[in-house]
Amino acid sequence: MIGKAPALEKGLNILELLMKSNQALTLSQIAEGVGNKVSEIQRMVEYLLAARYIVKTQAGAYLAGLRSFTLAELNRESAIISRAEGPLKRYSTKTAESVHLGFLTEGMLHVVYDSEGRGTIRASVKPGVYDALDTVSGRLLLAYAGEPGEDYEAMRRGGFAFGEANCARGLYLIAVPVAFGSNPAVGSIATAYLLRRDEIDAFFREDLLLELKATSAEITALF
Repeated sequence: MIGKAPALEKGLNILELLMKSNQALTLSQIAEGVGNKVSEIQRMVEYLLAARYIVKTQAGAYLAGLRSFTLAELNRESAIISRAEGPLKRYSTKTAESVHLGFLTEGMLHVVYDSEGRGTIRASVKPGVYDALDTVSGRLLLAYAGEPGEDYEAMRRGGFAFGEANCARGLYLIAVPVAFGSNPAVGSIATAYLLRRDEIDAFFREDLLLELKATSAEITALF
């Protein structure tokens, strides 16, 4: 039997209400929204304000604070990483190529996971932070973030990005978005592959694009 935690439940209800709202709410509006009296939520609101989970406007209303959204972002990314591991490893086994998962953070591409390929010759991307403009995955995520330009529009229409790596000739990457809820590109998965001598006229791997899209759909379906 799970015990009750009224204070925790009250605090979570307040945070959920404010994070869903597109405008600041007064104390009375918060109380009405969570089904409590003002006197029943006032101390919790003060605690959340002091802890910076919420902020108070000059007019005396309340908004969800940066700390709340940061916590939600970290939790979402952790959930995606844990669920993506299996599909990404299956991709590597099937295609023999490496594949990595990344998120866009303040204009930077944060590669958080890489599943190494099984081929004799393979390329991997080391987890870390990269300039989004210098990476295929980063440019794809910038496109879905609304970056203007014909190249970005083409990525949004096609649902993928492709290009040669800036750091090496003959190293190509294909990236596709990963959807989460109403967000069509919460992150991206991408594969890096080397151009072999017998593939000089076929550097774009349609087979890898199809597998990436199937893997992305598999990850999305886990939520």
